[in-house]
Amino acid sequence: METHSNPRTISPDDQTINRLQRFTDWGPILDISAGESTEGPRSESFYHGKGVAERLAIVGDAIIYVRTNWSNYGMLMERMRALLTRRLGNPLPAGDTGELQRLLASSKEWRDRSRESISSSDDYSAIRLYSSGFGYKEVFKIVDTILRTNATDSQQLEELNDAVFLVELVNVDLFNYVSTVPQANNFQGVVYRALAASNEQLEGFQALAAKSISDRFWAIPLALISASRKQDIALRFAKDEIQRRPESHLFLWRIHVVELETELLQLYRERFPSSVVSTICAVPVSGLSQFPEEDEVMLRGPLFQFVRMHEEDIEGAGNIQVMDSMILTINRDHLSTMELGETEGNRARDLIACLVGIGRAKACKRLAEEFGLFDEVPLYEQFFQEESEKLNSMVAVSRSS
Repeated sequence: METHSNPRTISPDDQTINRLQRFTDWGPILDISAGESTEGPRSESFYHGKGVAERLAIVGDAIIYVRTNWSNYGMLMERMRALLTRRLGNPLPAGDTGELQRLLASSKEWRDRSRESISSSDDYSAIRLYSSGFGYKEVFKIVDTILRTNATDSQQLEELNDAVFLVELVNVDLFNYVSTVPQANNFQGVVYRALAASNEQLEGFQALAAKSISDRFWAIPLALISASRKQDIALRFAKDEIQRRPESHLFLWRIHVVELETELLQLYRERFPSSVVSTICAVPVSGLSQFPEEDEVMLRGPLFQFVRMHEEDIEGAGNIQVMDSMILTINRDHLSTMELGETEGNRARDLIACLVGIGRAKACKRLAEEFGLFDEVPLYEQFFQEESEKLNSMVAVSRSS
């Protein structure tokens, strides 16, 4: 908890409760039912609703801007510093760990592009800043707000570029971390988030559950989301929030993190050997956090597939609504993606989308069998067959060209 902006004495319990908000905060996550706000104007969906294609195109342009100007790193950093100064004040607050100043003084590079050795002792200041109380509540909230704003004038477009640069610094840290620290690479397992859900939010989840399996997924490009490997950590803040809002409902979100099968990934690498693929969609960062006991896992730009929603007896929480979803760890956020060029880039995107579809179908079929959702097992099998047919067609076209 950053004490520079609040003169009252903060107890250790207050600090813990405020820290745990990162595992329940719905701000970075869009309303998955209709693209409407569930938490007021600040949470207006950026990636759903009217004009979504235009907004995504603008974000895409910002990513291209940052990556094509990476050689002018100093300029990008100074622009980001100016944005943070406008939003946080001059001089910039030190925060609770000093990681902001370390980030602003850093010179980051993708590990496979660096001329110098990047060791496990790298400061990973972008990850450390995000995992700090000040970084999450102050710095990265600015990114969240900018990504949700329709950029219509030159200043908004410039601020979008600056926000995307900050996310790219996180991307570099995550890529270097999983490339250097074996225990952080290719994470698989179950992680948790929780929520004191309103009636409207519950209705949104129920509407998602009623959709066909091919429509039960949603992506959150560029988003950074915190989850915990410990169920009780995720529930703690939400249970506290329930005391303040007794009309709300305790809701547990269980996220199954799955790898893309080796043979599927190999198909992509054989077709596009220069395109770098990593597992930065789900990275355990407890080794970098001030609070390792929270067992935090950062989810970077995840694509969630809804599996089920039901009532379950959870230890310490009672009978509550639980949503199970899954994500794949695979991610192509890297300079090499842009370097493919437009034609090959489109082919690579189509291929990876098909492979991810196959991976999702197989993983969800296994979960459906585990959960006893036997009516849905053949639906996932059908989805798997459809995606496999697409893959066979792509392979045939590739071989004939």
